[in-house]
Amino acid sequence: MVNFRNLTLQERRLKSGMEKFNSRDKSLILEALEVTKRAHEGQKRDEGDPYIIHPIRVANTLIYDLDITDAEMIITGLLHDVVEDTGVLTQQIKEQFGSRVAGLTKALTRDKEKETKREKFEKTVKSPKEVRLIKTCDWLDNLRSFVYRTDRGERWQRHIKEAREMYIPLVEAVGNGWLMKEMKKAYEAVLRLLK
Repeated sequence: MVNFRNLTLQERRLKSGMEKFNSRDKSLILEALEVTKRAHEGQKRDEGDPYIIHPIRVANTLIYDLDITDAEMIITGLLHDVVEDTGVLTQQIKEQFGSRVAGLTKALTRDKEKETKREKFEKTVKSPKEVRLIKTCDWLDNLRSFVYRTDRGERWQRHIKEAREMYIPLVEAVGNGWLMKEMKKAYEAVLRLLK
């Protein structure tokens, strides 16, 4: 996980990875990156990093580690938290990136007023494979970042429990060997911190 927390390198990596896409798709991916940057501006991750690094790493995992060449999945990877955590609306995503990206983003978004994390997890496990794949990349990145968090309180403990009860079962439902190995490796790294 060299350079895991280096935003400049992660963004450069994303832009290099776009070489496999046609010019229209590259343009849309860059547009999604800008929307995501604006939406998450000023937000921080639990480990203190600028929030934008997370969706960039999710997109990088899709491009580099899973060899996804579907630009709409990469765009969704970048946008996956904007509806849930910012003022961006699903309708805006639909107008800017189309129905499929809006649908995928909506499927990844938990309505915090209407559903618990457990309820959302149960829906996600039954979702189409592309939704499960993006969510697994999201959760893998979250789990990898746990080791950099300085808080070790109740919230951190709750997140470890969620990893055990939801992250691992979701990666098993996806059935991707590489993701399974990486999720378990990240989970074991977190467990070592508990000793």
